Amino acid sequence: CSPTTLTWSVNNAFSLSAQQCYAFAQSGAPGASSWTGLQQGATTSQGWGGSLSITPTTTGPYTYAVTRGGDESATATLTVTAGSVRIQTPSFPTGVVGSPYSPVQLQATGGVGPYTWSGAGLPSGMTISSSGLISGTPTTSGTFSLTVQVSDSESTPATANFSIVVVDPLSLQAATLPQGTVGSTYSTTPTKGGGLAPFTWALASGS
Repeated sequence: CSPTTLTWSVNNAFSLSAQQCYAFAQSGAPGASSWTGLQQGATTSQGWGGSLSITPTTTGPYTYAVTRGGDESATATLTVTAGSVRIQTPSFPTGVVGSPYSPVQLQATGGVGPYTWSGAGLPSGMTISSSGLISGTPTTSGTFSLTVQVSDSESTPATANFSIVVVDPLSLQAATLPQGTVGSTYSTTPTKGGGLAPFTWALASGS
């Protein structure tokens, strides 16, 4: 939930007693420990007043009250609603068959935590935890369409679709190289398979 500012003011509060403003908050209300007792105020265009910034963590209506000089009081109700939960777009690295996948922690905003995650369509050998961690060791190459869902304690679940690419391990295919001719430029391209670009070639032995 986003921060909210509670503001109070007293008109024509010229005497010290009129500036003695005490605050009370419903039990369990956000910021209740600060919205209690004598409040620190300052001169305002209306007379005397102050404010308090709070950050709600749960939904519901909450009542706040303030008393001026012990003889006048006012109340206000703050209603906190849960915004829609949204899934942030993650960055999925390319995986390699047989190698541990670099874990990806999914993130969500909005709603009211805690969040619970689920998903379908992951490469074989990989899983998604209820906390949104995608990990494992893929056993099959390809492009996989992943559907993830996150639920909070208040609002409608959110769903998003992503893709994960898994490639085979890098390999160099055996081949018979063509013969060269003395004094002539020699050129051939070995055949590789799998792996992650960019690729760097080097002569392992010979000259």
